[in-house]
Amino acid sequence: RTKVYESIVKGEDNFEAGVPESFNVLVKEVRGLGLNMELLDAEEGE
Repeated sequence: RTKVYESIVKGEDNFEAGVPESFNVLVKEVRGLGLNMELLDAEEGE
């Protein structure tokens, strides 16, 4: 959200979609339970 806001203020129009912070929190919670979770790019994943 902050990066998009900074881009708007600077007048840039290149917005990149990223991973939502809530998903990062979920990953940390799952890892806290002792389960390993890793993210794959669309090109890498099967």
